[in-house]
Parts: sequence; structure tokens; C-alpha cells
Amino acid sequence: GFAALDERIGGLEPGTVTLLAAKPNIGKTTLANQWAYRVAAEGAPVLYVSFENPPADLVRKQLTRLAGVNAT
Repeated sequence: GFAALDERIGGLEPGTVTLLAAKPNIGKTTLANQWAYRVAAEGAPVLYVSFENPPADLVRKQLTRLAGVNAT
């Protein structure tokens, strides 16, 4: 769903686990939320695991992104 990224990494493979790791505040949660949304919108199951963000924060971030409003 992200042409430039898909071109560089070859896209996501169905049935595999994808680990996203980077320095703090680089945009991992934002990218993972967008990835999860696009994959789920295509009808595929998504399991989102985060060791840094509580579930309520992830839901808030997803809802604010979808609504187009600032989370603060």
C-alpha cells in the first residue's frame, strides 16, 4: 500500500511476522498504524503488538488519524 516503501522492501508477505524497530520518536507507531489500517482494509487479519504503547493510546492515535484531527 506504500509504493516507495514496497519497492524498497518488497512489500509485506502474507503469513509472516514483521518487526518494525527504530530510534524513539522516529514515526514507528504512525507507520505501523497506517500499515495495519491498509492491510485490514484489504480484508487481511492484523495482530498489532506494542511494547511501548498501551492499547488505549494506540486506539486514540488510530481514531485521530482517521478523523484527521490532532491527537493533542
